[in-house]
Amino acid sequence: MSSAPFTIELIVVAIITVCLLHQYGNWRKQHLIVTIAVFIAWYFSFVIVFVLPLDVSSTCYRECKKLHPLKTQNVTANKSTVPSYDFCEVPWSFLPKYVLPDLWRVVYWSSQLLSWIILPMMQSYEYAGEFTVLGKIKRALYENALWYGSYLLIFGVLLVYVALTPSLQLDGEHLRIIGITASNTWGLLLLIVLMGYGLVELPRTAWNKSVPGHVLSHTFFKIAKLSTEKEDTEEALSDTLQAVTKASQEIRYNSSLRKHVDTIIKKCPEASEGQFSKATDDYVDYDDVNDRGIQMYSEKYLVDLHRKVIVITERAHRTNVQWNMLLQKAFQLDDIERNRGNRDRIFKTSFTEHQPRKSVFLMTVEWYWKIWIRPLLYKLIAVSLFCFTIVLVWSEMTFFSTKPKLSIFALLIGVAKRQYLYFNIEVVCFFTIFYMCACTYYTVFKMRIFNYYYFALKHQTDANSLLFSGLLLCRLTYALCLNFLAMIHLDGHVTNINTLEQTSFTVFMGHMDVVSFISKGLNIYYPMTILLVCFCTYFNIGSRILNCFGVQQFLVDEDLVTEYVTEGRDIVKREKRKIERLVKGGRDWSERGRPSRLRSGRAHLGSTDGRIDDVNDDFNRRDSNSKTKLNETGRVQYTISDDDRINLIDAMEQDRPPQPQRSVGYTTLGASKHKGPPRNLFDDF
Repeated sequence: MSSAPFTIELIVVAIITVCLLHQYGNWRKQHLIVTIAVFIAWYFSFVIVFVLPLDVSSTCYRECKKLHPLKTQNVTANKSTVPSYDFCEVPWSFLPKYVLPDLWRVVYWSSQLLSWIILPMMQSYEYAGEFTVLGKIKRALYENALWYGSYLLIFGVLLVYVALTPSLQLDGEHLRIIGITASNTWGLLLLIVLMGYGLVELPRTAWNKSVPGHVLSHTFFKIAKLSTEKEDTEEALSDTLQAVTKASQEIRYNSSLRKHVDTIIKKCPEASEGQFSKATDDYVDYDDVNDRGIQMYSEKYLVDLHRKVIVITERAHRTNVQWNMLLQKAFQLDDIERNRGNRDRIFKTSFTEHQPRKSVFLMTVEWYWKIWIRPLLYKLIAVSLFCFTIVLVWSEMTFFSTKPKLSIFALLIGVAKRQYLYFNIEVVCFFTIFYMCACTYYTVFKMRIFNYYYFALKHQTDANSLLFSGLLLCRLTYALCLNFLAMIHLDGHVTNINTLEQTSFTVFMGHMDVVSFISKGLNIYYPMTILLVCFCTYFNIGSRILNCFGVQQFLVDEDLVTEYVTEGRDIVKREKRKIERLVKGGRDWSERGRPSRLRSGRAHLGSTDGRIDDVNDDFNRRDSNSKTKLNETGRVQYTISDDDRINLIDAMEQDRPPQPQRSVGYTTLGASKHKGPPRNLFDDF
């Protein structure tokens, strides 16, 4: 008996959660409360993947103890009794009986509190346009009525069912089980759809990455679609900023609404703040202007404008992030396609003049890795994942059959349990739960709902999307665990098997016998629909339906897709030429004794739309991977990365260096000022 494995697992999960949160989120920009809430939600969801196998092995050990109790043998010489040999070997990770029930109790109720109350409220609170705490809370409650309504509907139906069943009594324990059943039922309904999609899409994605040109064509397609969306977003942002500018000019400093206008201005991109009026001109007749401002504007109008600014600014940021990342990905994939036919087997990248020099040996190794080895590894991974998918789908379809036992995972656990191989039990359980979670979480992190939720690496995921992911993970994980325990025949109340011992997880959750049509019907037969979800995903049924409604999807057999791919290829070529001209222009200016340090962005460089260019400059400056560093002479050296928006063409065509109006384009190392997270909850009071 040792608690070391359990302690190590908790620490490892914490490290994994911190690393993932660091990769997706941005701790410096996000509020501390958002970071803590998302960390707890992710941590508790990931902990189950590691701890539930320990619960299963401990249950198998306790069952062995009941099947082989200690017997005593009498020794007549000294009239004493000597215990016989203990047939059951104690698992290496066995824990005291009270540890896991206490853990499940803390983890479950904390996750439920987060997923049903705290995280949804934080999401709506962050995007609320009201200017008071009470107003934001009211808005959050109103917007979450649908989420709460779906849960209360399921809870109400179950409550009526129990109330109309004469043999059941409505006591505190039954109400607790009904609440847990309602939450897990909601999670199971969503789980099968998300996991079924991931079971097919995860192996297919791995295989497509090994197919030459497929991922590049898909990237071209997404760039072409995003270019239109990007233009619409920039236009909407420009219109919104114009509305803010007008309100700033009309509502003077002595108006009661002026403080709301100042709050709205703080939410606008930093680069656009210079265009707003402070309304402090001495020569203005304040009374007349005030009356006109009160007539034209109201607090309700400013609330709507505030929310619109928050939403459209975040949308513009998100679209810009996607654009930069897709361009960077397209450049890299295009390099791979161009180097595929190199006879010298040396990997040559774009913009070689602006990158660190590599030895011929490293370039050769890079060529073999990207052209030969990595595609082969992707194929092996895809085949392995496909086999795991087949086994998992078969087990989901047949776990209700106990005689004969058809579930493959139930058979594996049964063999290991009969041979008392507790470590093997933990390994099988871990990889099974891990793959189920991987398929489900893959779908969660890949989804993009009307461009409202988007998950991107390199610290580019906004707080709203992170909160949404934590909400889903908390609601899905427990339904997934109950489904897994039924699949390996350790939940006898679902599979009608008389088990000597139950896992601590099942004991805490309670038996769903209170609601028999859930335990004997939905929990058994609904998971079988995963085959239908996999079938629809494999044949792209959902994508074809969306395509019929005008939402263009990447379907290889569609002629319109070819046009999108061609358009995307042209966009990438154009962006690449911009970068090459920028690098060449900077080198020419340097050779002529002119400044070679360039500012990313094209604001105030002769563009006809200075506001949008300035806003794009602000996004690029804050969110791209461009860095400033000091060279050996102590001067600033600007390094341009592939994902920057290069918009200095106007200046280059006129054969002149850029003349920025504000000295924010480059700074010395350590001299840049960072705007930290808000001091209060999300915003401005």
